[in-house]
Amino acid sequence: TEQLNALVVPGNLPPIRIYFGSQTGTAEKFANVLDEEATTIGVEDCKVIDFNNFKEEEFAKQPLVIVCVATHYEGDPCDNTRNFFKFLKKILRNKTEKAFTGMNFAIFGLGDTSYEQYNEMGRMFDESFEKLGGNRLHDMAVGNAETFSTEDDFNKWKENLWSSIIAHFAKTETTQQKKKALIRRKSSLLVKADPTVLPWIVDTSGL
Repeated sequence: TEQLNALVVPGNLPPIRIYFGSQTGTAEKFANVLDEEATTIGVEDCKVIDFNNFKEEEFAKQPLVIVCVATHYEGDPCDNTRNFFKFLKKILRNKTEKAFTGMNFAIFGLGDTSYEQYNEMGRMFDESFEKLGGNRLHDMAVGNAETFSTEDDFNKWKENLWSSIIAHFAKTETTQQKKKALIRRKSSLLVKADPTVLPWIVDTSGL
């Protein structure tokens, strides 16, 4: 938490959407952990979305997507990921259109090396998002159920996730956005330290 509290979210950070493809609930749990961390660092617009509820017309337009996706049995999508998997294969058939241009993404896969098609969904999503014009902000990693290291693998992967995301958007942040972001962060930390502090009572004289 200390490491997270030290981060300042850039003023130009877009909305974050965290999608999960889960059969037993682990990927969903990880998605919610990331959502909690986003709140901790002061992200104002972050939502967790079940792949069952993805919308074709909206998905490709999202500027920042994080995915936690499990592979079911021998390389299959989980039940709640089947429709998205079909959608992805459909848009991949169009060789000329880069449907995910403008999207930034990070993917964590959940697999099991006892199956031949290890992490097939994570691998396929990661490669496809890039092929479709998406920009990978953080390298994919995989949690391995066979070695009982899924949670450790996830914790290791997310260690630098937020700093990677913040560093990317900080490159194009304006001075004005930076000032506002610092004031907002100072305000949220004040409220955390003392819940009686009103979040809008902060010094904005520097703006």
